[in-house]
Amino acid sequence: MRYRILSIPLAALLLAACGSNDAATTSEPATSHSASAEATEAESTAPPEPASVLPVGMDSALGISYPDASGGTAIEFNFAVTEVEAVTEGMSEFVVFTVGVEVVKGEMTFMFGFWAEPALTPTLIDADGVEYQTSIQPVGTMLDGTVPEGESIAGHIAFEAPPSVADSGTFQLEIPSPEGSDLLHWTY
Repeated sequence: MRYRILSIPLAALLLAACGSNDAATTSEPATSHSASAEATEAESTAPPEPASVLPVGMDSALGISYPDASGGTAIEFNFAVTEVEAVTEGMSEFVVFTVGVEVVKGEMTFMFGFWAEPALTPTLIDADGVEYQTSIQPVGTMLDGTVPEGESIAGHIAFEAPPSVADSGTFQLEIPSPEGSDLLHWTY
């Protein structure tokens, strides 16, 4: 599996193309945080080390590619985590991430905010190390549908968590591979 940090503001392009700015949640956010940092172009065969964890923000994205059996690229996509906010809907509290995905090669399928193919696992880890799994309750505009090669999608991934978790933490994405799972991190 290969990773490259993208230096272009891919997230802004994805969100503009998908109209995510109009896809706000129906509830008023309790807090909203976004951080930006310029990422430099780099390639490696391993995920970023903890010292080079990506920030949540509009100016950084990660390119990810999966090899096929012959060593070529089976699927390639660019992924950005652009914003985190606390949202209350009814009696439930959520921490919601806005993400953008651009499929460069192959196709990806999402169902209700979850990756169906390939099966990637997002996790929220708060500042105290407590892990939260994705919520099955829809919040805002969830990632949903099949994204063909050359297309983009933007939407929300929600975690049922207290609003204070939106202040600082890590969005972790687990990517399965034949050698074992790789973990990618975006901090806020």
